[in-house]
Amino acid sequence: MVQSLFKLAVTGALAFAVVNAQDPASSAVAPKPTAAPANPSAGPECVPAADSSMCSAFVGQSIDLRMAREEAGPRWQWDLQSVVNIGSLDRALTSMMMPETTANKTDDMYNYFGCPNWEGSGWRYRLTSICGYLVTQSSKCPGNANQGMVCPAVWNASLTSGVAQFRNVTQCPAAKTTTVTTLFEFVNSFIVAPADQPCYTADLELNNCGFGNTPQEKDLAATFCKSNQAEPCCRDLNLPLSQLRPKQQAGSSTSITSPPTSTASASAEGASVSTDKASGVSVGLIAGIAAGGLVLALAVIITAFVCVRRRRQERELWQAHTKLVQKTNTPVFASPDPRASPTGSPRHYAPSPAEFAPAHPSPSYQQQQHHQHQGYNNDRYTPQGY
Repeated sequence: MVQSLFKLAVTGALAFAVVNAQDPASSAVAPKPTAAPANPSAGPECVPAADSSMCSAFVGQSIDLRMAREEAGPRWQWDLQSVVNIGSLDRALTSMMMPETTANKTDDMYNYFGCPNWEGSGWRYRLTSICGYLVTQSSKCPGNANQGMVCPAVWNASLTSGVAQFRNVTQCPAAKTTTVTTLFEFVNSFIVAPADQPCYTADLELNNCGFGNTPQEKDLAATFCKSNQAEPCCRDLNLPLSQLRPKQQAGSSTSITSPPTSTASASAEGASVSTDKASGVSVGLIAGIAAGGLVLALAVIITAFVCVRRRRQERELWQAHTKLVQKTNTPVFASPDPRASPTGSPRHYAPSPAEFAPAHPSPSYQQQQHHQHQGYNNDRYTPQGY
């Protein structure tokens, strides 16, 4: 009996030891769970791409939200698990496209692929590639085209820049190059639109050479177009000309052994900006002066023409008036009614009403002659006795 109990105790102790020996990592962190496989019997959850603020360029196509959650998200480590409608899809895509600082990065695709020092900036046409991927993979949605939708040149720029960023050892010191290459080859097999078919580019990347709209992305776009001004997209880039024009480097041909100080760099940058502004002001000032001078010259010419024409008309009117006066016998200032003739007019100097002197002098006539000799005014005297 005692031996039986002893054997039972020994057997229990050995079993406990074996169990503990087989679980040495019971305190280790559990691996990250993978997404559940897609349910083939479940139907698609299709929403129009045109209703999305991020993928609105793909008019006439739909996006399968179930495919986005269960297939695209786990494959690319995109955070699409909470996508249930068009609004949540836009929020997820916006979060993916807005670069965040590496210090505050969450566990996203860049960390997963070995790029802890990268937030996605510099990868051109990222949004176009993601939207094109989602649309093309939504094959269960009725009405979707059974072909690629992204323009060939756009996808080529996205592929080239994306691979270059993943191979940057500074931002991707532990990049999973093989996995990334396999994924890019997979997407390349279906995303490009045929040459004779219409293709699409995301609206938010249409006028900035595929770069984003953040200040960092705009700086990258300006840097890109400084070295690639022949690129067609750089002609539509919404940036000042001073940012696109290469800055002249001043200095001698000898190399600089020590880096410039921050003060010197700031001064050089300020001088360059000031030069650009001064050049713009000078051109604008010269153009304004030229336009003002032209307007002033036209005003002087028009005024001189009007004055000469007016004087000519006045001279012609005066000559016509003079000819009319010379042809008529009526005095110019004569009044048709002699009684209404004003003082100073020719009527005032008309002859006396008596056209002939009396044949025999009368006392009144003699008196009149007498007064005239004494200087009396004839206008104040009225003849009497006619």
